[in-house]
Amino acid sequence: MTKPVGSLTQWGALTSGNTSDLDANFTALKTAVNDLGTYSNYTASDTGSANTYTPQYSSSLTGTLAAGLRLQFLANATNTGASTVNATVGGSALGSKSIKNLDGSALTYGQIVQNGIVDLLYDGTQFLLLNPFVMAGNMVLLQTNSPSAASASDFTTGISLTPYSHFVIEIYDMAGSTTAQNLSIQVSTDGGSSWKSGASDYQYLQLADVGSAPTTPTAGGSTGTTSYVFAQVISGGSTRATVNLYPSASTVTRIMSSAAYGTTTTLTLLQSSGLAAFAAVNGFRITVASGTMTGTARLFGVHK
Repeated sequence: MTKPVGSLTQWGALTSGNTSDLDANFTALKTAVNDLGTYSNYTASDTGSANTYTPQYSSSLTGTLAAGLRLQFLANATNTGASTVNATVGGSALGSKSIKNLDGSALTYGQIVQNGIVDLLYDGTQFLLLNPFVMAGNMVLLQTNSPSAASASDFTTGISLTPYSHFVIEIYDMAGSTTAQNLSIQVSTDGGSSWKSGASDYQYLQLADVGSAPTTPTAGGSTGTTSYVFAQVISGGSTRATVNLYPSASTVTRIMSSAAYGTTTTLTLLQSSGLAAFAAVNGFRITVASGTMTGTARLFGVHK
């Protein structure tokens, strides 16, 4: 049924004895009552942006901002954090209100997705998101960095153990200004205001296979160092790597990584595991030992 329900013949306009008009009215109402579409207001287009949603409903529809009001619309953008909605109903904006999770907490990255249906219920204070886009094991892109001739690249967006079990950093085609320089991870516990770099803050073990053909891997590592080494950058070559980071609220942050780097003729495969001796980590930094790096790095959160 197209909404709003079409105009009905007014009582005063009925001709004497013309019961067919009454039958038509009741048929229209019966059809509307029996149509599931009548109970959905998924008719709105969102003209807002990430974190600020502004669905526009037909000027013929009515609605007031009161507990129990339900809104549905197609999101124009994926949210990156705390969000609001200001719906226009009957030609008037209802006013900006926060969108919260059912437990009252603020939204985190990716709970509303672009072109996804958003289902909200007003509780008298805020709108509650009834259908957050969350599936255990889903990877959510939190931040993309594109360092260009940089010595470090920092990640501080969305790093929280509330929605995520762990985090993944992926390195794409990273090159160095100076050949054979270590790429390392450092962590922060104050959102990136400072980075842990004490002489025994990190430790790791490594297995590496170097050359143009498989050989017996060589072992290496450190029982105490200023950063976690997971790869190297090569001048005239490229590095690809995946780093899995497992922070804890009360113990150390465990790290596992794999990397491939080199040129078209010589390749190094490096597997590493280790830890950063800190809990409640909320920032990650990629550093290069000497010179600079240029490429792309992405941080993902993995939903619990």
